[in-house]
Amino acid sequence: MSHAVREDAGSVRDGAREGLTRGPRALLEEAWMSLVELIAQADERGLAVSGLACLDRCVPLLGDDEALRPLWASLAEDAAAGDWAERLEQTRGKLDAAETSGEDETVTLARRMLAAAPAERSAAALREWADGCSVAALR
Repeated sequence: MSHAVREDAGSVRDGAREGLTRGPRALLEEAWMSLVELIAQADERGLAVSGLACLDRCVPLLGDDEALRPLWASLAEDAAAGDWAERLEQTRGKLDAAETSGEDETVTLARRMLAAAPAERSAAALREWADGCSVAALR
């Protein structure tokens, strides 16, 4: 084994050991900062993807795994400018119709995330939404 490979293995091992000694809270804080930095640098489409990805993890709790497909499609490069708002409204209507009884806190949170999604696909509105969704998803 070459000296360079051994050095890389050592640095990986040291990094893993450092992660164990810092503890899960420190690792979570580091991940959070990375997420915050990524959101700060993202463009409008990246912000929409970020918020939608967080929401996508919760949608099965609302009863329909495929409900967000139209929203994902509205983020395609060739999608019309107004597709996001139209498909967001359709998605809200579809998931509102699928009300479940005895909703738990997670389902309520998912509904709030969907309700908070901005109809206007602007960087400012999407940044606020993506940030809020990320915070909610990390809880």
